[in-house]
Amino acid sequence: MEHFAQIKRWLFAQISKAGKTPSTTKTYVSLISNLYRRAADGVTRIDQFVMDVNRMLALVAQIPSASTRATTLAALYALTKKVHYHTLMKEESNKVRTEYTKQRQTPKQSNLAHPEDELDDIHSDWLQRFLKNANATTATNTLITGLMSGVYKEAPPRRLLDYAEMKIRNFDEHTDNYVTEKTDEPGTYVMVFHKFKTAAHESGGPHILTFPYELLPVLRYRMSLPGDYLLISKMQKAMSTQQLHQRLKTLYGFSVNLLRQLHVSKFHRETPALQTMEKLAKDMGHSVNSQLLFYTKKN
Repeated sequence: MEHFAQIKRWLFAQISKAGKTPSTTKTYVSLISNLYRRAADGVTRIDQFVMDVNRMLALVAQIPSASTRATTLAALYALTKKVHYHTLMKEESNKVRTEYTKQRQTPKQSNLAHPEDELDDIHSDWLQRFLKNANATTATNTLITGLMSGVYKEAPPRRLLDYAEMKIRNFDEHTDNYVTEKTDEPGTYVMVFHKFKTAAHESGGPHILTFPYELLPVLRYRMSLPGDYLLISKMQKAMSTQQLHQRLKTLYGFSVNLLRQLHVSKFHRETPALQTMEKLAKDMGHSVNSQLLFYTKKN
């Protein structure tokens, strides 16, 4: 284990020299480390290992995801500057683009002819209902359809727990998820996430997203009602993750997982740069690897 820890430290130091961000470096180290683990013939010199192009390409070819192959080749190029890795990386990126133009959808996805338009229509309908008749139900449904569907760029869809735990008052700034007004920008609100699935594996502090400006009237109305939590039932009680799951099924006919898959699949059609992928992954509260291997997978 100590030998492997030394290898990871060497990789981190070498890739950092290439001018990559700490987050990008961490991803690249993880991908190359996985290649090293899979080498079954007792490799000891990591510097020689990564320079063995034929061996590297044989290992990369075994990776099932074209997106992950492309990112792994980008990592090898950053580490070694071997042009062959860069050339193949571009080829894999082109394959990803081709895959998404031919993307097969799940039955639930195929029922949505234009997913982004339909999600936007559902949210717009609830926003109009709220403006005509503000109450706990219309406010909560407007917040759910606005914050959990990706219709606002400031708020890509996160997991159920992230919003079920979101407070608007009586929160602990160091441990809770909460909405608060920025002291240096009156009228601007942010959502602070301390509780999310990958929090235990991150060291960069809480995730902070800007609360969509268009939803501020709904937020202010919600703050006029009793209760500490942002999302409440019609009885004005905090919603559990199970209640939130059921509400999403009622509003959309499917779960938050499909909302997240639709959002990420749309995003990955253009094969974005790794740093852009990392930002979306952070904003949605999952890892880049999860994004590549789960949310974009197809039948």
